[in-house]
Amino acid sequence: MSSSVTETYFSAQFHGGRSLWSGRRILFRRLRKLTLGHAMLLEWLESPFITSSDRGPGPADCALVIMACSRSVERAERLCRSRFVRWRLRAFMPIRFQFTATVLGIINYMEAYSATPSCWGGTGGRESGTPFLQSVKITHMAFLHRTEAEALALPLPLAVHDYAAYWDIEGKVKIVNDAERAAMELARQISQEPKLQRN
Repeated sequence: MSSSVTETYFSAQFHGGRSLWSGRRILFRRLRKLTLGHAMLLEWLESPFITSSDRGPGPADCALVIMACSRSVERAERLCRSRFVRWRLRAFMPIRFQFTATVLGIINYMEAYSATPSCWGGTGGRESGTPFLQSVKITHMAFLHRTEAEALALPLPLAVHDYAAYWDIEGKVKIVNDAERAAMELARQISQEPKLQRN
């Protein structure tokens, strides 16, 4: 199955029919699909747009996302590994004049690629020591027979769904459907309600 057909099928089944390509421009730069490789690169650079950091994004963080995601993973990695380039990003002044709009644009861009499956199961209560995105890449390479370049070029939600689907087939996790997800949310809400005290 070609990559275009795969992405079209995935979009119809799991992404509400929306294209994985947002076609969004931020500060006149057209951003590409957010791939697994882009996400891993931004995580390595500790971007607050993709990590759970409490640090809010600054102008340099915005410039970094725009620089990385408007290029191929290979070219973005070469640029981001340059300390000089990262230093120059800190002086990227145009962002300062449109900072709020730029942050919101990047957040919307990230949210367009945030659809991931809910799963039950996993490692029996033990957290894996392997970073999640690294686990996704290794699964694609070791079990789904993709090269590293092919794995890194996958749109992020497609990479995560294929990862979850493989382990679902293997019986290690169970992808939760909409009805099960609603039941889980109801159970969570009930568990948070104050218990009635018995007389």
